[in-house]
Amino acid sequence: LGFWSDPFCMRDFSRPVLALAIPRLLCGLLFFLLGMYCNSVSQAWLQKNIAEHYKQKWPSKGQKILWDVTFQHLPSVGSTRPADVFATGAPVLLVLRFVVLPGPLSLRWTILRRWLLVWGFIWFIRAATIIVTPLPNPDETCQPIISYPDNIFLEGFAIIVLGDLTCEDVMFSGHTVALTLAMLFLFRYS
Repeated sequence: LGFWSDPFCMRDFSRPVLALAIPRLLCGLLFFLLGMYCNSVSQAWLQKNIAEHYKQKWPSKGQKILWDVTFQHLPSVGSTRPADVFATGAPVLLVLRFVVLPGPLSLRWTILRRWLLVWGFIWFIRAATIIVTPLPNPDETCQPIISYPDNIFLEGFAIIVLGDLTCEDVMFSGHTVALTLAMLFLFRYS
């Protein structure tokens, strides 16, 4: 079968296939969302408890910044928007290729479920890693946007839903995770 004989693989939307795929997909989605929320609560905790740590430790020297070759040798970028767009590009390609246009020999539900499950595990690992390895943020222009400063659990939801911003989760890059995981799935299943 050629790709263009059924680029959307309409067979994936038949009752028997959906009856098998939907419960598994929902489990993967739930695990992903739980990991994302746990990670967001960790970010909120860091912002609440660690934000002034380095300034208090070394008040006369100001913000401590760990040396980074890219910050040292590349020109300063005025916004994090390019990183956001770059990190979003690979997951969008993955969804377009395997969910929207999977072709007649589709693994749509399998790939989507595995992607959500692996990304969920990575959210949980990131949640623990950013708590145990807080580092000073090399971006001195980062300004946190916090809706619930006294409640890390509500702030966890605000980070996901409202797009609140924290500045203390710099050890384990969520942008790198999104980009790398999507590219690994594209390479593995293409």
